[in-house]
Amino acid sequence: MLAKITDTILISFEDARDRIPKAKKIVLTGTPIKINTKQLTKDQKENILQELDLNDDKPIVLIFGGSQGAKKINEAVVELLSQNKKLNYKIILSAGEKQYNNVIEQCKENKIDISKNTDVKIFPYIYDMGEVEKISDILVCRS
Repeated sequence: MLAKITDTILISFEDARDRIPKAKKIVLTGTPIKINTKQLTKDQKENILQELDLNDDKPIVLIFGGSQGAKKINEAVVELLSQNKKLNYKIILSAGEKQYNNVIEQCKENKIDISKNTDVKIFPYIYDMGEVEKISDILVCRS
């Protein structure tokens, strides 16, 4: 729609080029990703776990739906927690800043006391996702 009035359009996939016939200039950038292969030391991992008020006695599942969160993912986590089953893993949920209060409210409505649950941590946003990914055993997310 804006191809006629823009100077340059950046695309992630080559297939998109044919869909923008009126573009003046198209640049294939690829899909941006951040690759950090640096490994954490045992002390660094322990410090991160301590900051998150966790320990590594169980595997950690990191769940997030991007910086804004994902309503369906958040609802699925609340549903899981409402079953009151003993978890054999820990959950870190990045609910998204706009959805965080709703998730906490849904937990209260379902009589889920997050403050007393040492296996579940819910945050509005995780500022250093790379570090938290490195202490996690499984990631559940959308792209």
